[in-house]
Amino acid sequence: MRIYNKRALFALGNMNLDILEKIKSALKRFGIPTPKITSSPHQKYVGKDGYGHNGPYYTLSLHKKSELPKLLKKLAQFSRHPNKIKDIKLAIENIVERNQATEKGAIRVEKIFCKYGNRLPKRASSRRPPL
Repeated sequence: MRIYNKRALFALGNMNLDILEKIKSALKRFGIPTPKITSSPHQKYVGKDGYGHNGPYYTLSLHKKSELPKLLKKLAQFSRHPNKIKDIKLAIENIVERNQATEKGAIRVEKIFCKYGNRLPKRASSRRPPL
């Protein structure tokens, strides 16, 4: 779990594609759809941690705020490490903040439609007048 671009993100990476496909199918059985597995094209790449990749590195990630809480609830039941529990709490807080921001945005749009009905106010034209 981590926060990336102000969004909670769960990602697993491995060089063994079969393992990630099994995890993806297990998540699907639990009712948690995931996007496709991505691969890094870098062969012979040495990461920041000093470990080299002899082949493509595959990543399975999940960041949808509608699906992430389901996964977090499942993971929280089995987590024993304090740093993982802290990351899960941070991710949950992030999802709550994003939901509140979305609700505020939806309310703002709703107010605009209530004020103007089906007619939105015309914006000033950004085009230059013809010469």
